[in-house]
Amino acid sequence: MYFARALVRLCSVVLLSSLVIVGGASCGDSETALPSAVLDVTPSVLSLVAGTSATVKATFTADGAATQDVTESATWASSAPGVATVAAGKVNAVAAGAATISVSSEGQTKTVAVTVTADNNPLVSLSVTPAAPTLPPGAKKQLVATGTYADSSTKDISSAVVWNSATSTVATVDPTGLLTSLAEGTSKITATLGTVTGSTEVTVIEVEVVSIAVTPGSPSIGAGATQAFTATATMTDNTTKDLTTLATWTSGTPTSASIANTGIAKGLAVGTSTITATFNGINGSTLLTVTEATLVSISLLPANATIPVGMKQNYFATGTFSDGSTEDLTETVAWSSGDPTHATISDAADSTKGEATAIAQGSAVITATYGAIMGSTTLTVSPAEVMLIRVTPIASSAVVGATRQYTATGEFTDGTLHDLTSVVAWASNNATVAPISTSGSTPGVALAVSPGRATISAKSGGAMGSAVLTVTP
Repeated sequence: MYFARALVRLCSVVLLSSLVIVGGASCGDSETALPSAVLDVTPSVLSLVAGTSATVKATFTADGAATQDVTESATWASSAPGVATVAAGKVNAVAAGAATISVSSEGQTKTVAVTVTADNNPLVSLSVTPAAPTLPPGAKKQLVATGTYADSSTKDISSAVVWNSATSTVATVDPTGLLTSLAEGTSKITATLGTVTGSTEVTVIEVEVVSIAVTPGSPSIGAGATQAFTATATMTDNTTKDLTTLATWTSGTPTSASIANTGIAKGLAVGTSTITATFNGINGSTLLTVTEATLVSISLLPANATIPVGMKQNYFATGTFSDGSTEDLTETVAWSSGDPTHATISDAADSTKGEATAIAQGSAVITATYGAIMGSTTLTVSPAEVMLIRVTPIASSAVVGATRQYTATGEFTDGTLHDLTSVVAWASNNATVAPISTSGSTPGVALAVSPGRATISAKSGGAMGSAVLTVTP
């Protein structure tokens, strides 16, 4: 309008000045060229089958402004509601015939021509679920409208029906069937498509605790052990709620069992105690039985041992009980090996019980079991190692200038014997009498240099053997 008024003023000035504009546009022409406000609908023509629906979109473009969607805010009407109804742009085909849908906004009106043909399989009934829901204020619940047709088929038509709440102060329902509870009371919720209607009644009430169940029911634990309890409330709307951290917990016999406000009880002494959870004056309880201390774990020593093939390893089992006490269970547990091809363990009722034997290189899990309680550790078996070295001849003599060849024989942990002459470390404790070669092509050869006595030794790892050489003139 600002531009139009400015143009009028400009035209007045031009006329008063008696100016002639040749070959240009007239003032009237300039004014009609300005943008105008436009209401539009899409689509403008609809063909529907009775019982179906379609959405019409309304847009409004103001002078020089962006196009706006006014579908929700516009005013809609149908010339023949018995043929087609409309609400917020949603057109529902009711029965065969023709109807004109009109939409008005910002002083403009547009129309949509609707043709409805008969449905060969018409909708005969409509149901709304869930039936008679009960909700607390502020809750939401999705409703579903299910249509039953003449051929007995069914279909979810929640998006096609028109939803309505009879008492919108109690509950509202949106075009998709989403129910929102607002305040205590009841409201009839209807879903309508054409002449067919279905309904349900929603009840909105403040939810309260009806009862409390304490689980597990009647458990038994050993002295010193703990038991976690759960308090579950049943509400007035038949829903349940976990009140474990909200309830007040008490033990009827504190000398037998205690309980924390987290619902975790501890057995203190043999006996029974009633464990109770209370919330807003509502109680729930169960009986806890405390028995003698029970075995809770078994530990094995040594842990993760490594021994060479052929060696043995004694294991010890220690049991820890629910009251924190410990006990040697080596003789009472059942011993087993997870892989006897690598290591075995004795379960005999004698002094060998708990004694493992390394069979072959690899590993095996050693387990001690008592009832349902087990403890385990891994035994690693390494290659056989030299356990003993024998040096021969063990005692000999030689004249000055003579040599003596020594041999080192290793006895391994797996019981085998091997010639180690070329791999051991040779040494003489008196090289002025008889030094010994340690490498080269003749290891283990002693040379008699001067009269006296020398001890010849051979060493490999932690094993060592020796012999005595006497040198004479």
